Amino acid sequence: MAIFAAFGVGLYALSWVAAWSKPDLSWDGNAYHIPTINLWYGRGYIHWIQPVYDEGASWRYVINDLFNGYPKGFEALAFLLCRAFGCSNPVNTCNLIFLPLGVLSITAMAECLRVSRPIAWVCGLAFLLVPVNVSQGPTTYVDSALGSCIATACAATLHACSHYLRMRGRATAPWKTLVPLGASLGLAIGIKATGLPLSLLCITAVVFGSVVATLRSGDTLRLSTAHRVLPYLIGVVAMTLVVGGYWYVRDYIYMKNPLYPVELRVAGHVVFPGRPLNEVIAEENNTPALMAHWPDWKRVGYTWLQGIHADGWPRSIRYYDEREGGLGFLWLLAGVPAVVLCVLDSGRSLVRRGLRGTDDANLLFLLLLCVVGPLFVSAPMHWWARYTVWLHAAGLVALSLTLEAFRSSARLWPRLSAAVWAIVIGAVAMGEASYTFAWAAMTPHFVGPLRNPTSLREFFAALTDYDRMYMFPFIQPIGQAALSHPGAVAINMPGPRLGGLMGMISMPLGARKIVFLSEEVAADPVRFRQLREEQKIRYVFWCDKPILPGLAEFTSNERGPRWEYQPDYWYVLDVGPMPSAADANELPADDDAPRASSQGN
Repeated sequence: MAIFAAFGVGLYALSWVAAWSKPDLSWDGNAYHIPTINLWYGRGYIHWIQPVYDEGASWRYVINDLFNGYPKGFEALAFLLCRAFGCSNPVNTCNLIFLPLGVLSITAMAECLRVSRPIAWVCGLAFLLVPVNVSQGPTTYVDSALGSCIATACAATLHACSHYLRMRGRATAPWKTLVPLGASLGLAIGIKATGLPLSLLCITAVVFGSVVATLRSGDTLRLSTAHRVLPYLIGVVAMTLVVGGYWYVRDYIYMKNPLYPVELRVAGHVVFPGRPLNEVIAEENNTPALMAHWPDWKRVGYTWLQGIHADGWPRSIRYYDEREGGLGFLWLLAGVPAVVLCVLDSGRSLVRRGLRGTDDANLLFLLLLCVVGPLFVSAPMHWWARYTVWLHAAGLVALSLTLEAFRSSARLWPRLSAAVWAIVIGAVAMGEASYTFAWAAMTPHFVGPLRNPTSLREFFAALTDYDRMYMFPFIQPIGQAALSHPGAVAINMPGPRLGGLMGMISMPLGARKIVFLSEEVAADPVRFRQLREEQKIRYVFWCDKPILPGLAEFTSNERGPRWEYQPDYWYVLDVGPMPSAADANELPADDDAPRASSQGN
């Protein structure tokens, strides 16, 4: 147990080193999480991003949907940390800040179900080794943080229900759990809208727990029962809205839809305008071609098996958004069988002993499943591990209950079985976590290559060093100058392959101003010249498209080596004033001018 705990804590500490030392190497992080934080950072406060110039229809969609839409509680925390420290280093640390909440919550749930403290802590620390948590640790993806918040909400719900069950419904409301439950639900809805159904399920579970406690005491349900629960629930809802409701109010004020950009329909009628959920989350594009025509149960089974039967493992646990795995074999070898065993045991107890005779631990575990089960069923694309990492909240609690039951057995074989099972699970979890960590924290740039250090010095170098052109290592000299120059950089709407460029322009936070360049402006020399002067633009990235008339003068031969073309990617233009004659002598000769690169395909 000590070795397992030390390994988990050590890996967590090393994740902090990587997160603090390196930029975000994830795709979505650079496409819109980091740019959003940078745009706030440049203004000095959190605001609705709305350029004062014409950004064009394509950019308007990205700005409203990705930079402004969705709850932004995670990004707000990163922004506040960076402002507090006065640097960009904390921007990737938010998942690591939330992760201990998940560990403590799973431990607290296990102890609430009367599991011994050592087993409870070991199962809680196992949450650190889930591949999704390891891979998203040094990134600005929000799924790991959301999973920790959901685990915390489940723990607070379980303790509230435990309060009612212990007191047989005769006690006052569990006021001590109001702040933990309300705050965790508020953090969840502030990070992602998945927190909304979670809130409804947790509140329903508390009501159900109170009703069960009343019935077990032999009392009948009376109005006084509601009076004990209702003020508590009002307090929970108020706390939830105070902590996380701001983002929904903001979306309603600006877009007339608190769930923006998701459309809400009731009985076929549009209540809040937007786009269908499957379109917003790009379900068709995000589903691997292999799974496209599979039924839901087969997709879930495939990813829970980590794609091993299709030679997907261990690649399926390598990255922060892997679609073929990510929950790790910790879920399949420990969580799933433990949940099944606990459900069978709790169900048998309920049938044999009835509601009054059933042990509190059995009832509380069933209440936990009443939260996690419907949340899993209602989650979109719930075959995707990053969207369901919080399943481990139920799986690890069930594992703790099962190990405790085996350990406490009077017979030898259950105790031996538990020991062997725990050793196998621990070895597999540590092996998977090590592999995932190497790809998440020890690569110099986006998608590798993986380093294999042979000494402690090389190990820490791999943990902290990175390619300065980390998302696109083939960037040529003028592009490198654009990403190093402190000033304004204009960029047109990049295609899906080039979204990561936005994050590179945004780092370090506040160093460069992003100017959203539309095709309409780039097509008009007068309008572009006006925008260049007003926004003090020095460099332009023109992606995926031919040069338009407004930019043509900056690719003329008279400009010399002040522009370059990266085939299949972009033009980079230095649109600053022409240098003086003295400065011109310092420019590289024609033979040294940047050449078109053949890399990138």
